[in-house]
Amino acid sequence: IRCDLCVKQNITSKSQWRSIEENELNQYEAKLILKRPELEKNHRDYNTITLAPNPEDITRLFLGNMCTKNMNEDILCELLPGITHLMWLTDRKSGKFFGKAFVEMATPESAAMAVAKNGTKVLA
Repeated sequence: IRCDLCVKQNITSKSQWRSIEENELNQYEAKLILKRPELEKNHRDYNTITLAPNPEDITRLFLGNMCTKNMNEDILCELLPGITHLMWLTDRKSGKFFGKAFVEMATPESAAMAVAKNGTKVLA
């Protein structure tokens, strides 16, 4: 059973649909980068990250908009090396994770490295 849109666009499989969707997303992101070049940071190579400015040597960071189903301490520590303390924000009654946390980084440099990764897509 196919929807009217799939019949109209002659889409016969999920992989074909995903391919079309991915192409449209890439075109959209390319248009955004042309309009706002500062968004290009999401497409750079993170093996060569430059540190974000941290003149006050701040080491405590707020992390938001994390995946509530798949994020755990191991994944977070792998993505942001140098975490010494982690506090997940949860609902008081249900105990469900909100997708937000506070982290304490070992050094101001590791905090700056984490800030430099702001806006990166982590779990898809």
